[in-house]
Amino acid sequence: MQESWDSNITLTKEGKLVAEIKAGYIANYAKKNETHLQDSLVIDFYDSDGEHSSVLTADYGVVDNNTKNLVATGNVIVVSDSGVVLRSTELKWDNKREKIVSDVPVTITTETDTLVGDNFVSSPDLSN
Repeated sequence: MQESWDSNITLTKEGKLVAEIKAGYIANYAKKNETHLQDSLVIDFYDSDGEHSSVLTADYGVVDNNTKNLVATGNVIVVSDSGVVLRSTELKWDNKREKIVSDVPVTITTETDTLVGDNFVSSPDLSN
């Protein structure tokens, strides 16, 4: 196991910035092949042009070190740069599809509407 405090992790794909992860505490578990992120988890997402698109905050996160998929739990909030806000108790990052996914209820707030749904799939900027 490895531990770190007040850490930043940069994720890239083919040399392009995909996300920056910040957490107050990170623990890597070799036997489980997981990385646990807690204490002020913040993830900044970037689009294919390297421009900031949204920010996710949560209480806790677990990354599968093989797939690089993430499950964020507890007070999960995603705010897109366009102003759309998503709230849920759990949200997943599907690294292969580069999508955020929720299998639990979500609330999405825009300037004009509030939508409630049972599940959710979107690009990180909440546009699709």
